[in-house]
Amino acid sequence: MVVNARAISDEINWPDITLVVNARAISEEINWPDVTMVVNAITISEEINWPDVTMVVNAITISDEINWPDITLVVNAITISEEINWPDVTMVVNARAISEEINCPDITLVVNARAISEEINWPDITLVVNARAICEEIKWPDITMVVKARAISEEINWPDITLVVNARVISEEIKFPDIPMVVKARAISEEINWSDITMVVNAKAISEEINWADITMVVNE
Repeated sequence: MVVNARAISDEINWPDITLVVNARAISEEINWPDVTMVVNAITISEEINWPDVTMVVNAITISDEINWPDITLVVNAITISEEINWPDVTMVVNARAISEEINCPDITLVVNARAISEEINWPDITLVVNARAICEEIKWPDITMVVKARAISEEINWPDITLVVNARVISEEIKFPDIPMVVKARAISEEINWSDITMVVNAKAISEEINWADITMVVNE
């Protein structure tokens, strides 16, 4: 073993023979023929204080493959990937970075949001993460709808997201594109106990047009 290690040591220009001997043993153990890689993995393993050398070897391969130099992040991502049963490590690596960036510790949520973000072609991942949480909270499965509603909610400064989601549906249903108007009409509709939202939307529009604040009066008219 040491004779082989000595040859390898010269070959890969790595003077620490003990390290190479260990690497040679690990190399055979994990059935990984590239001893240089294993030597690097052992060094990194000690450096990032991560005893599972096989994991580090895999992380190095993935790190090279996805061109992501932060090996600690990749190691963590592999662990998380197995933990949340999500095989796409690149996705988890990106999610891990985003998770720290937007300060959202729930990595599963961020991974799902990342996937949804690409699927619905919505680049603002923070918005999608929030929408995902809201989606579960208000029991509304259509994430695209909630993402759009969340954006509208911020745009028109209306915090009741459920109302905005409902308004978004009504907006498409009654073919009325002015969402803020529908949101207000929906609120008024509940306030004056008038279920015909189309009527209230029209009344709201007329109310602003004729500068008449009493919406109930306009609805009745």
